[in-house]
Amino acid sequence: MSIAQIETDLGESIATLRIETLPTTKRLPRLRAVRQARIDGVEASAIRARRLDLFINCDYRSSLPGCGRANVFYCHFPHDLRVAEARLGRRAYLGALEMARRLLIDRNVRGSLATYEQIWANSRFTARHVEQMWGRSVQVVYPPCDMLAPLKKKRMIVAVGRFQAGRGPGVPHKSQDYLIDAFRRLPDLHAEGWRLVLLGGASDEDQSFVTSLREQSAGLPIDIRVNPSHAEIAAAVGSASIFWHAQGVDGDAAAHPRSQEHFGISTVEAMSAGALPLVYGAAGPAEIVEPVAALRPWQNLQELLDATRTVVALSADARDALAQLCVARAHDFDRVRFAERLRQLLSLQPSSARATTRSNHE
Repeated sequence: MSIAQIETDLGESIATLRIETLPTTKRLPRLRAVRQARIDGVEASAIRARRLDLFINCDYRSSLPGCGRANVFYCHFPHDLRVAEARLGRRAYLGALEMARRLLIDRNVRGSLATYEQIWANSRFTARHVEQMWGRSVQVVYPPCDMLAPLKKKRMIVAVGRFQAGRGPGVPHKSQDYLIDAFRRLPDLHAEGWRLVLLGGASDEDQSFVTSLREQSAGLPIDIRVNPSHAEIAAAVGSASIFWHAQGVDGDAAAHPRSQEHFGISTVEAMSAGALPLVYGAAGPAEIVEPVAALRPWQNLQELLDATRTVVALSADARDALAQLCVARAHDFDRVRFAERLRQLLSLQPSSARATTRSNHE
């Protein structure tokens, strides 16, 4: 991803950020575990050569060890470390590989996670699963969220999230089809001029799902906007009176926690713009709206319909008062709070350490 694309996605300049590409290696082994160990070895050597004061690894499923003087693994959801289900021969193979990794890559520390002094999680929901799966104590560090400007409110419900073709028990799907079905069941709102606006990115592989959503919403006051710019999202969310979020509604939070929204930046952004959030009652979004008691998360379709009608029926003054509570809650996740939390955990003053991050979103 180019710097220009990152700036487009973020809606701001990142001129002060230096992005470096780690070296690659040719002639990688065919065996996946050996190939990953080879990649980790090359990348670890390159990062260690920079002699960093602080190394923060944000990469999902990363097996890279800590490579700085101080090391943090910022986990957005944990991957399973167990290999007990593997056959005896494979367990022996993985055990031998792990021993080689310890000597050659992890600096003789038992497992790459042991090289990190701190493990962070992006929500209490994620932290619980990190502690269960990794057996490590965890600090919650909510991601920094941009605050969107409230605009003149329209009779509009908005939902933001990727349009994703694939479905499955453990797939984190935004469930836009569920929301379209819900809105179909609100003809009284249609008659009053309410619209549903769905915004999100979609790759070429996702276009079939987008087409199915357009077919499902035919004849309804629904707008589907694919790959909108940051400015377009900010304008739509800023104008919305209600925000819907349904990720995880078709999943099993206990058996397949990856199906849930682990945090929910779009929920925070909507609240910052004064949109009233009606979110599915599990994981990150429920955690975000928890202090706003009047917006209790819904658990099923009927509860979503009832909650929506209740919010629509509020007086202007009551809705404004509730919106102000949402704006105040959103600021618990702004960049100032994020910086304060970092300094608290790292005992750092601004600009006192040279740092890098490793992330699969770069």
